[in-house]
Amino acid sequence: MPAVVMQFVSHPRPGSDLATILQLAKDGATLWKKHGADVSYWSVIGGEVGNYAFVARFDSVEAYGRTLAALAPGIRAE
Repeated sequence: MPAVVMQFVSHPRPGSDLATILQLAKDGATLWKKHGADVSYWSVIGGEVGNYAFVARFDSVEAYGRTLAALAPGIRAE
């Protein structure tokens, strides 16, 4: 069964408060984990240096769908 990986990449503006950015990522990770995602957060050190990647992994397409449905109950995929 194929796995699903979602990746959100951000590039904080110069002068941004890194502690706030990391806390927001931690809060987001808690929410995604609560609904079944395996979450990690990465600092990019090659290529696009300074970017951060928030990665949510799911064991199956079905698990991915259940998580999205829990996070956005009013949205339906057609």
